[in-house]
Amino acid sequence: MENVYSKIPFNQNNTTNFYNQQYEVSNLLSQDSFEVKIKDEKCQIPYRVYFNEPQNDNKLSPTQNDILNCIYTRHHNGKVRQNALENLSGRNSYWITPFRVQLLGEYVYEIIETLSNQLDNSVIDNCKRFLAENPIIAKQTKARIISYYGIYYRWQHPKFEDYLGKTIFDRIDKKYIGIDQEEITKIGIDDENRLFLKTKEKSFSMIYRLAKGINWDNDRKRLISTPIKEWSKYKWYLHILNTIHNECNIELIPTRKTEYINLDRKSKNQISQNKKRPHNKV
Repeated sequence: MENVYSKIPFNQNNTTNFYNQQYEVSNLLSQDSFEVKIKDEKCQIPYRVYFNEPQNDNKLSPTQNDILNCIYTRHHNGKVRQNALENLSGRNSYWITPFRVQLLGEYVYEIIETLSNQLDNSVIDNCKRFLAENPIIAKQTKARIISYYGIYYRWQHPKFEDYLGKTIFDRIDKKYIGIDQEEITKIGIDDENRLFLKTKEKSFSMIYRLAKGINWDNDRKRLISTPIKEWSKYKWYLHILNTIHNECNIELIPTRKTEYINLDRKSKNQISQNKKRPHNKV
Protein backbone atom coordinates (compact mmCIF):
# COMPACT_ATOMS: atom_id res chain seq x y z
CA MET A 1 0.00 0.00 0.00
CA GLU A 2 2.93 2.36 0.57
CA ASN A 3 3.53 2.55 -3.20
CA VAL A 4 -0.12 3.51 -3.71
CA TYR A 5 -0.10 6.12 -0.94
CA SER A 6 3.08 7.63 -2.35
CA LYS A 7 1.14 8.61 -5.48
CA ILE A 8 -1.49 10.59 -3.55
CA PRO A 9 -0.48 14.23 -2.90
CA PHE A 10 -1.42 14.36 0.80
CA ASN A 11 0.65 17.53 1.25
CA GLN A 12 -1.54 19.60 -1.10
CA ASN A 13 -4.72 21.14 0.26
CA ASN A 14 -5.73 22.90 -2.91
CA THR A 15 -8.15 21.03 -5.16
CA THR A 16 -10.00 21.63 -8.42
CA ASN A 17 -13.74 21.28 -8.88
CA PHE A 18 -15.79 20.27 -11.92
CA TYR A 19 -15.56 23.82 -13.32
CA ASN A 20 -11.73 23.93 -13.02
CA GLN A 21 -11.96 26.34 -10.09
CA GLN A 22 -9.27 25.89 -7.44
CA TYR A 23 -9.86 26.23 -3.72
CA GLU A 24 -8.39 24.98 -0.47
CA VAL A 25 -9.91 22.31 1.74
CA SER A 26 -9.25 21.70 5.41
CA ASN A 27 -9.72 17.90 5.19
CA LEU A 28 -8.69 15.69 2.31
CA LEU A 29 -11.12 12.98 3.44
CA SER A 30 -14.79 13.62 4.13
CA GLN A 31 -15.99 12.77 7.62
CA ASP A 32 -18.81 10.72 6.08
CA SER A 33 -18.13 7.13 5.08
CA PHE A 34 -20.11 3.99 4.33
CA GLU A 35 -19.54 0.45 5.52
CA VAL A 36 -19.58 -2.53 3.16
CA LYS A 37 -19.09 -6.23 3.64
CA ILE A 38 -16.75 -8.04 1.24
CA LYS A 39 -16.64 -11.80 1.75
CA ASP A 40 -17.72 -11.36 5.38
CA GLU A 41 -15.07 -8.70 6.06
CA LYS A 42 -16.21 -5.17 6.89
CA CYS A 43 -14.62 -2.19 5.19
CA GLN A 44 -15.10 1.56 5.65
CA ILE A 45 -14.99 3.62 2.45
CA PRO A 46 -14.89 7.43 2.52
CA TYR A 47 -17.83 9.07 0.82
CA ARG A 48 -15.61 11.72 -0.80
CA VAL A 49 -11.89 12.43 -1.14
CA TYR A 50 -10.36 15.80 -2.09
CA PHE A 51 -6.84 14.88 -3.16
CA ASN A 52 -5.38 16.33 -6.29
CA GLU A 53 -5.02 13.80 -9.07
CA PRO A 54 -1.98 11.50 -8.88
CA GLN A 55 0.91 11.61 -11.29
CA ASN A 56 0.88 8.66 -13.65
CA ASP A 57 4.43 7.34 -13.79
CA ASN A 58 3.51 3.70 -14.53
CA LYS A 59 5.52 2.38 -11.56
CA LEU A 60 2.58 0.62 -9.91
CA SER A 61 1.53 -2.97 -10.46
CA PRO A 62 -1.90 -3.63 -12.05
CA THR A 63 -3.41 -4.36 -8.63
CA GLN A 64 -1.87 -1.23 -7.12
CA ASN A 65 -3.28 0.81 -10.00
CA ASP A 66 -6.71 -0.71 -9.30
CA ILE A 67 -6.46 0.33 -5.65
CA LEU A 68 -5.49 3.86 -6.63
CA ASN A 69 -8.33 4.15 -9.14
CA CYS A 70 -10.85 2.80 -6.62
CA ILE A 71 -9.77 5.54 -4.21
CA TYR A 72 -10.29 8.16 -6.90
CA THR A 73 -13.79 6.87 -7.74
CA ARG A 74 -14.68 8.62 -4.48
CA HIS A 75 -13.31 11.97 -5.67
CA HIS A 76 -15.53 15.04 -5.32
CA ASN A 77 -14.98 15.97 -8.99
CA GLY A 78 -17.27 13.96 -11.26
CA LYS A 79 -14.79 14.02 -14.15
CA VAL A 80 -12.11 12.49 -11.93
CA ARG A 81 -14.55 9.80 -10.76
CA GLN A 82 -15.40 8.98 -14.35
CA ASN A 83 -11.74 8.79 -15.39
CA ALA A 84 -10.97 6.50 -12.47
CA LEU A 85 -13.86 4.23 -13.43
CA GLU A 86 -12.71 4.15 -17.06
CA ASN A 87 -9.26 3.04 -15.84
CA LEU A 88 -10.95 0.06 -14.16
CA SER A 89 -12.35 -1.24 -17.46
CA GLY A 90 -11.62 -4.95 -17.78
CA ARG A 91 -10.61 -5.23 -14.13
CA ASN A 92 -13.02 -7.64 -12.45
CA SER A 93 -11.66 -8.42 -8.99
CA TYR A 94 -14.51 -8.77 -6.52
CA TRP A 95 -13.11 -6.16 -4.09
CA ILE A 96 -13.53 -3.50 -6.81
CA THR A 97 -17.30 -4.09 -6.85
CA PRO A 98 -18.42 -1.74 -4.00
CA PHE A 99 -16.78 1.18 -5.80
CA ARG A 100 -18.67 0.40 -9.01
CA VAL A 101 -21.98 -0.09 -7.22
CA GLN A 102 -21.62 3.18 -5.33
CA LEU A 103 -21.25 5.04 -8.64
CA LEU A 104 -24.46 3.45 -9.92
CA GLY A 105 -26.31 5.23 -7.13
CA GLU A 106 -24.92 8.66 -8.03
CA TYR A 107 -26.20 11.39 -10.32
CA VAL A 108 -23.60 11.94 -13.08
CA TYR A 109 -25.10 10.33 -16.17
CA GLU A 110 -21.76 10.04 -17.99
CA ILE A 111 -20.46 7.88 -15.14
CA ILE A 112 -23.49 5.60 -15.43
CA GLU A 113 -22.83 5.31 -19.18
CA THR A 114 -19.21 4.36 -18.47
CA LEU A 115 -20.39 1.76 -15.97
CA SER A 116 -22.86 0.36 -18.52
CA ASN A 117 -20.01 -0.18 -20.99
CA GLN A 118 -18.15 -2.30 -18.41
CA LEU A 119 -20.99 -4.72 -17.73
CA ASP A 120 -19.74 -8.13 -18.74
CA ASN A 121 -20.96 -11.31 -17.06
CA SER A 122 -18.17 -11.28 -14.49
CA VAL A 123 -18.93 -7.70 -13.40
CA ILE A 124 -22.67 -8.39 -13.19
CA ASP A 125 -22.08 -11.58 -11.18
CA ASN A 126 -19.87 -9.63 -8.77
CA CYS A 127 -22.50 -6.90 -8.39
CA LYS A 128 -25.20 -9.50 -7.78
CA ARG A 129 -23.13 -11.17 -5.05
CA PHE A 130 -22.20 -7.86 -3.47
CA LEU A 131 -25.78 -6.56 -3.28
CA ALA A 132 -26.92 -9.88 -1.80
CA GLU A 133 -24.15 -9.58 0.80
CA ASN A 134 -25.06 -5.92 1.46
CA PRO A 135 -28.87 -5.63 1.41
CA ILE A 136 -28.82 -2.14 2.95
CA ILE A 137 -26.53 -0.91 0.16
CA ALA A 138 -28.90 -2.54 -2.35
CA LYS A 139 -31.89 -0.64 -0.96
CA GLN A 140 -29.97 2.63 -0.79
CA THR A 141 -28.70 2.26 -4.36
CA LYS A 142 -32.18 1.55 -5.72
CA ALA A 143 -33.63 4.49 -3.78
CA ARG A 144 -30.91 6.84 -5.06
CA ILE A 145 -31.49 5.76 -8.65
CA ILE A 146 -35.17 6.63 -8.27
CA SER A 147 -34.41 9.91 -6.51
CA TYR A 148 -31.80 11.19 -8.98
CA TYR A 149 -33.97 10.17 -11.90
CA GLY A 150 -36.81 12.26 -10.48
CA ILE A 151 -34.59 15.28 -9.86
CA TYR A 152 -32.39 15.33 -12.96
CA TYR A 153 -33.53 12.99 -15.73
CA ARG A 154 -37.30 12.53 -15.83
CA TRP A 155 -37.61 15.20 -18.53
CA GLN A 156 -35.03 13.49 -20.77
CA HIS A 157 -36.49 10.04 -20.11
CA PRO A 158 -40.23 10.36 -19.39
CA LYS A 159 -40.49 6.63 -18.72
CA PHE A 160 -38.51 5.45 -15.71
CA GLU A 161 -38.14 2.06 -17.44
CA ASP A 162 -35.94 3.77 -20.07
CA TYR A 163 -33.56 5.36 -17.57
CA LEU A 164 -30.10 3.78 -17.85
CA GLY A 165 -29.52 3.59 -14.11
CA LYS A 166 -32.66 1.49 -13.67
CA THR A 167 -31.73 -0.67 -16.66
CA ILE A 168 -28.36 -1.50 -15.09
CA PHE A 169 -29.86 -2.18 -11.66
CA ASP A 170 -32.49 -4.47 -13.22
CA ARG A 171 -29.82 -6.42 -15.13
CA ILE A 172 -27.97 -7.00 -11.87
CA ASP A 173 -31.15 -7.81 -9.97
CA LYS A 174 -32.30 -10.36 -12.57
CA LYS A 175 -28.92 -12.02 -12.99
CA TYR A 176 -28.59 -15.68 -12.07
CA ILE A 177 -25.06 -16.20 -10.79
CA GLY A 178 -23.25 -18.69 -12.99
CA ILE A 179 -25.57 -18.15 -15.97
CA ASP A 180 -24.19 -15.84 -18.63
CA GLN A 181 -26.25 -12.98 -20.01
CA GLU A 182 -26.09 -12.04 -23.68
CA GLU A 183 -27.60 -8.83 -25.01
CA ILE A 184 -30.10 -8.96 -27.88
CA THR A 185 -29.37 -6.04 -30.17
CA LYS A 186 -32.12 -6.61 -32.76
CA ILE A 187 -35.41 -8.50 -32.87
CA GLY A 188 -37.42 -8.71 -36.07
CA ILE A 189 -39.00 -10.55 -38.96
CA ASP A 190 -36.98 -11.25 -42.11
CA ASP A 191 -38.13 -11.53 -45.74
CA GLU A 192 -38.96 -15.22 -45.28
CA ASN A 193 -41.29 -14.53 -42.34
CA ARG A 194 -38.83 -15.88 -39.79
CA LEU A 195 -38.25 -14.36 -36.36
CA PHE A 196 -34.62 -13.38 -35.77
CA LEU A 197 -32.68 -12.36 -32.68
CA LYS A 198 -29.32 -10.71 -33.30
CA THR A 199 -26.90 -11.16 -30.41
CA LYS A 200 -24.20 -8.71 -29.37
CA GLU A 201 -21.20 -11.05 -29.07
CA LYS A 202 -21.95 -14.75 -28.76
CA SER A 203 -22.46 -17.16 -31.66
CA PHE A 204 -24.66 -20.27 -31.71
CA SER A 205 -23.49 -22.00 -34.90
CA MET A 206 -24.36 -25.51 -33.66
CA ILE A 207 -27.88 -24.73 -32.45
CA TYR A 208 -29.44 -26.52 -35.45
CA ARG A 209 -28.30 -29.86 -34.00
CA LEU A 210 -30.92 -29.59 -31.26
CA ALA A 211 -33.74 -29.95 -33.83
CA LYS A 212 -35.72 -27.19 -32.11
CA GLY A 213 -36.58 -25.29 -35.29
CA ILE A 214 -33.86 -22.73 -34.55
CA ASN A 215 -30.89 -22.00 -36.80
CA TRP A 216 -27.90 -19.65 -36.81
CA ASP A 217 -27.44 -17.12 -39.61
CA ASN A 218 -23.66 -16.82 -39.59
CA ASP A 219 -23.57 -13.99 -42.14
CA ARG A 220 -25.80 -11.74 -40.04
CA LYS A 221 -24.82 -13.22 -36.66
CA ARG A 222 -28.35 -13.93 -35.52
CA LEU A 223 -30.66 -16.71 -34.36
CA ILE A 224 -33.59 -17.43 -36.68
CA SER A 225 -36.77 -19.47 -36.42
CA THR A 226 -38.31 -21.56 -39.15
CA PRO A 227 -41.00 -19.69 -41.16
CA ILE A 228 -43.81 -18.69 -38.81
CA LYS A 229 -47.04 -20.66 -39.29
CA GLU A 230 -48.95 -22.06 -36.30
CA TRP A 231 -46.97 -20.33 -33.56
CA SER A 232 -47.17 -16.62 -32.89
CA LYS A 233 -44.09 -14.41 -33.07
CA TYR A 234 -44.17 -14.04 -29.30
CA LYS A 235 -44.29 -17.80 -28.75
CA TRP A 236 -41.30 -18.23 -31.07
CA TYR A 237 -39.46 -15.55 -29.11
CA LEU A 238 -40.00 -17.38 -25.81
CA HIS A 239 -39.09 -20.69 -27.45
CA ILE A 240 -35.73 -19.29 -28.60
CA LEU A 241 -35.01 -17.78 -25.17
CA ASN A 242 -35.89 -21.01 -23.36
CA THR A 243 -33.84 -23.15 -25.73
CA ILE A 244 -30.71 -21.03 -25.37
CA HIS A 245 -31.16 -20.96 -21.60
CA ASN A 246 -31.78 -24.69 -21.17
CA GLU A 247 -29.23 -25.96 -23.68
CA CYS A 248 -26.48 -23.31 -23.55
CA ASN A 249 -26.85 -21.94 -20.01
CA ILE A 250 -27.14 -18.42 -21.41
CA GLU A 251 -29.89 -15.89 -20.78
CA LEU A 252 -30.71 -13.71 -23.77
CA ILE A 253 -31.93 -10.28 -22.69
CA PRO A 254 -33.29 -7.30 -24.60
CA THR A 255 -32.16 -3.86 -23.41
CA ARG A 256 -33.26 -0.28 -23.89
CA LYS A 257 -31.03 -0.21 -27.01
CA THR A 258 -32.65 -3.24 -28.67
CA GLU A 259 -34.06 -2.45 -32.12
CA TYR A 260 -37.37 -3.91 -33.32
CA ILE A 261 -37.61 -4.50 -37.07
CA ASN A 262 -40.73 -5.34 -39.14
CA LEU A 263 -42.72 -6.37 -36.07
CA ASP A 264 -46.41 -5.60 -35.70
CA ARG A 265 -47.36 -3.52 -32.69
CA LYS A 266 -48.94 -6.40 -30.75
CA SER A 267 -45.88 -8.66 -31.10
CA LYS A 268 -43.49 -5.83 -30.28
CA ASN A 269 -45.45 -4.97 -27.12
CA GLN A 270 -45.60 -8.62 -26.04
CA ILE A 271 -41.86 -9.04 -26.48
CA SER A 272 -40.76 -5.71 -25.01
CA GLN A 273 -43.07 -6.08 -22.00
CA ASN A 274 -42.30 -9.75 -21.40
CA LYS A 275 -41.67 -10.51 -17.72
CA LYS A 276 -41.09 -14.26 -18.03
CA ARG A 277 -37.64 -15.58 -17.35
CA PRO A 278 -36.09 -17.96 -19.90
CA HIS A 279 -36.43 -20.98 -17.63
CA ASN A 280 -40.23 -20.64 -17.54
CA LYS A 281 -42.33 -22.66 -19.90
CA VAL A 282 -43.72 -21.06 -23.05
